[in-house]
Amino acid sequence: MVQPNGSRLWRLAYRFEKKQKTLAFGAYPTVSLAEARSKRDAAKKVLAAGKDPGVRIREAVGNDLSPSSFETIAREWYDVKKSTWAPSYGGRVLSRLEQDVFPEIGARPIEQLTAPEVLALLRQVEARGVYETAKRLRQTISQIFRYAVATG
Repeated sequence: MVQPNGSRLWRLAYRFEKKQKTLAFGAYPTVSLAEARSKRDAAKKVLAAGKDPGVRIREAVGNDLSPSSFETIAREWYDVKKSTWAPSYGGRVLSRLEQDVFPEIGARPIEQLTAPEVLALLRQVEARGVYETAKRLRQTISQIFRYAVATG
């Protein structure tokens, strides 16, 4: 795609969960036609598997935990709150997060998480038949988001 200012970009327009999205692969000539095509093909495979290729690429690029990742902020929240809890309760809270939440959304920046993504995570927990755990996780995740907003 050639922009009005003359810059040339490789982009893929796609639809995911009824939303139109665009994935950028880089600028021409920095990214060659062959590279752009291979990135496009990889993105289409991810899309065919029912996953959002934009999220997968951001996860691959930001594989290390950033300072604003959900897991980093959740552990910071945990460190602040654990002094007010009994040790056994604090262990259960952290265990639930490590088992159900961090593997799914822990590496993602907290500002990029959406309510439908958190709801999907909670539905996965409910699908195992542990409704009380899902309820407690919802409360914990809500507290973590409030902590993130309050601390900036």
